[in-house]
Amino acid sequence: MADYETVDQWLLDEADPLLVKSFDMEITTNQFLGLFKRFSVDLTNGGLNLAGLTPPIGSSV
Repeated sequence: MADYETVDQWLLDEADPLLVKSFDMEITTNQFLGLFKRFSVDLTNGGLNLAGLTPPIGSSV
């Protein structure tokens, strides 16, 4: 199985194509956000520059 760093290569190595289906659906913002167990958005001006940083103890990533 792949993780965040290796998913690109994992997809390229797969013998069978990845089947994807696209569809349109009208839902409210509340309904959309309700589809996620956790939904977080961070807005920044100029990026976060997180290279080399580790999350605080007890936080989830």
